[in-house]
Amino acid sequence: MKRRNLLLPIFAACTLLGSCQFESFDKRCAREAEEYTEQHCPLRIDPCTVLDSMKYEANSRTLQYYYTLEGLLDSVNVLTPEVVEGFKQQLKNDIVNSVQLRKYKEERINFNYIYKSKNSGATALDIKFAPADYESSDTQAK
Repeated sequence: MKRRNLLLPIFAACTLLGSCQFESFDKRCAREAEEYTEQHCPLRIDPCTVLDSMKYEANSRTLQYYYTLEGLLDSVNVLTPEVVEGFKQQLKNDIVNSVQLRKYKEERINFNYIYKSKNSGATALDIKFAPADYESSDTQAK
C-alpha cells in the first residue's frame, strides 16, 4: 500500500511535466514555418520565383508564403487576368492534392500566397484560400 502511495505523486508529477511540453497546433505551425524559413529560404522554385519565407499567423489561422517574382514574371504585362486566374486554379489544385498539407487542411486553416516584384518591391499577387475554397474541390475530386 505504501509503495502504491509513493508512486502516485511521482506519476502525477511526470504527467504534469510531460503535458507542459506539448504544443498547441497553432504554436507548432508557427514554429515549423519559422524553422522551414531558417533552414531552406530563400528557395528558388523556378527561374522566375523565389520562396523568401513562410509565416503562420495564429490569430487568423493562416499559413502565409512570401515569394519574389523575377525575370519574365516580374512584369504587369505578363500577369494578365487570364494568367492570374490560371495561377490561382493551379495553387488551389496544389492545396487540394497536397499530402504534405493534410494536417493543415484537417485543421481548416487558411492559405495565403503573397508575390512581390523584385524590381519594384510592390505586391504583384495576393491570393488567399479559405477552407471552403479547398474543401469543396476536395470533395469534388474524390
